[in-house]
Amino acid sequence: MEGHPFPKVEYKGKQVIPFYGRNHPFSNFFPSPVNVWGIQFTCSEQAYAFSKAWFFGDEMSKRKIMLEIHPHNIKKCSRTIKNFKRNEWDKVSEGMLFEAVNAKFCQNKILAQYLLETNNMQLIEVNPFDRRWGVGITIDQLKVGKPLRGENKMGHILEKVRENLKENKNKIPYITHKIPIPKLPVNKVMNTTPKIFFR
Repeated sequence: MEGHPFPKVEYKGKQVIPFYGRNHPFSNFFPSPVNVWGIQFTCSEQAYAFSKAWFFGDEMSKRKIMLEIHPHNIKKCSRTIKNFKRNEWDKVSEGMLFEAVNAKFCQNKILAQYLLETNNMQLIEVNPFDRRWGVGITIDQLKVGKPLRGENKMGHILEKVRENLKENKNKIPYITHKIPIPKLPVNKVMNTTPKIFFR
């Protein structure tokens, strides 16, 4: 880990790596072009938002999401998707996000190296406003040992992507699914998962 670009924090006796905000490469807001389902996106947040609009058949939201550049605006669009049903989305959302995040790191050698250099340390999204994808507390609260209030699903997805990178470091195509993708017609409609190579 010597020379690793991200700060480590000691939390309850072990080293962890917190992340949050569009300037951090582990964030979905980080500007990193990614091709998922045969479609080019500006960042993994846009890919995730698009998959949400697609899942609920909202063509207008799909277009709005693809026209937006700033990730905050993309997220806003994803909150107004028609016919949205939380219980249905919760069943597939982790699989959709894994697809986007896995592609992001498989398609960018520098980002992949950043993730691999975290070794086996826990990755924690210190988003104080999100108790599902984040931990519901700030980095300052983490530093003083405040209990986590969220599920940290984003951190877990990154850790699964990291395992995928380790297992497939010398293989092409450079992708496997670590989170089971629901048996839905995603691949047929979205033009199959692309072959992913280091670039």
